[in-house]
Amino acid sequence: MKMLNRLLLAVLVLFCVPATATDYYAASGDPVTGSSLSSAVLRAEYAAIALGFTKLAPYTGAGNRIPYNNSGGTAQTNLAGFTFNGTTLTAPALAVTAGATIGTTLGVTGATTLSAALTYGGVTLSNAVTGTGNMVLSASPTFTGTATFATVSATTLTGTLSTAAQPNVTSLGTLTSLTASGNITNGTITIASGQINQTGTNATAD
Repeated sequence: MKMLNRLLLAVLVLFCVPATATDYYAASGDPVTGSSLSSAVLRAEYAAIALGFTKLAPYTGAGNRIPYNNSGGTAQTNLAGFTFNGTTLTAPALAVTAGATIGTTLGVTGATTLSAALTYGGVTLSNAVTGTGNMVLSASPTFTGTATFATVSATTLTGTLSTAAQPNVTSLGTLTSLTASGNITNGTITIASGQINQTGTNATAD
């Protein structure tokens, strides 16, 4: 029996020598070499080891979940909506708080909040995007649905405007032709439809 106790003590000393502390477990150094076997010391060391395991994110029922440190930096945790199955990364909400460069396709099915510049090569959005920073388009974007912008600034704007009345347009430049189906008003002069006659190369108003 004495020989067995000595053997157990030797094993404990081997694994419980002073070591660099980690976030999960720090060896206390007990029992020290040559000390008598104490159940209280053993229980305390085992409790410290067990406590270290509680700092790890659980995996039972948490398939594909991504472990991450909690906000207090005291343990790992995971979230049901934050998963990766080897191919697809799923997140409940994506918040970009620093500059990010995405060189491949990013599929977002939830809300995306941008608080800094986002540069991307191809992004598929199926929900609202709320931005307080800038979105830099690295290629010509194509909007297949309805895009709503408070202000649009463009060097070249092509296509057909869906809103017929444009009250803020003050100049059209040089027109090669103009077709009007109603009246034409120039200042205080209104030319009604049918009041313009063609005479030679000049047009006169009736």
